[in-house]
Amino acid sequence: MDFVENGPLQYFSYPAVITAMENNLIAYINYCSSLPGAQVEVMPRHITAITGMAQPSLNAIIHVRFTPQQIKQQIASAMEPFQARQIPMLWWLFPGTQPLDLGAALIEQGIQYAGATPGMAIPLAELPAFPDITYPHTMTVEEVQDEETLYEWIHTSALSFEEKDSAIDPDYIAFERRLGWGQQRPYRRFLARIAGVAIGTVALFTGAGVVGLYSVGTLPAMRRRGVASALSIAALQAVQTQGYQIGVLQASHQGYSMYNRLGFRECCRIHNYIWTPAHI
Repeated sequence: MDFVENGPLQYFSYPAVITAMENNLIAYINYCSSLPGAQVEVMPRHITAITGMAQPSLNAIIHVRFTPQQIKQQIASAMEPFQARQIPMLWWLFPGTQPLDLGAALIEQGIQYAGATPGMAIPLAELPAFPDITYPHTMTVEEVQDEETLYEWIHTSALSFEEKDSAIDPDYIAFERRLGWGQQRPYRRFLARIAGVAIGTVALFTGAGVVGLYSVGTLPAMRRRGVASALSIAALQAVQTQGYQIGVLQASHQGYSMYNRLGFRECCRIHNYIWTPAHI
């Protein structure tokens, strides 16, 4: 498969960046699925990745190249592992997905449309410097390097996405812990603080020649102060020394304008379809 790391992508061109964006996501999900009890299957016409977590984005079908003549059978076959384990999952449909009308076929099979997200990218050399953006001057950024800071990152991320701190699944905490930490790993997490208090999170995944930006969140009381902008820039700059030159992300509706101001360019739209077991 062409999502294997072949060195940093050197030139910014939309076809190459879109391919790398999908492959970075594939590599990230594959990394998450390397844990005990998880599974990844690289099939001739799609990739299946299952972590077993009750988070649809971590149980996915991606890189779909189905044939129109057998579309129903191919969808049914691809869904079998998720239905057998009764876990929620997502279909990720990037521009290269085949056939072009796969979304309509998924809906016919009872899989719900979950919307589209903009795929965005930026040459890291074009990132604005801190003096060029507004952000809290007392803010500090640190990388997660130990278990205590990891727990802070997990809880801050949950509150940033407006989940109750008490509702965090213990299995998810164990999952993040098993992924580990450290600058030598492709998956790295960063935490923003003001006066020692954690206020924002971001994660990076280096793979397929680009840097993927994930889990960008700020506590509700600290939003619209430049925290997410400054944190994203600091994290991306941390990997420039490794030779990476392009950053990619999938923007939320709330984050789109922020990334646009930072210089990210919309490259494509990624469509998601979700399946949830009846008992959830």
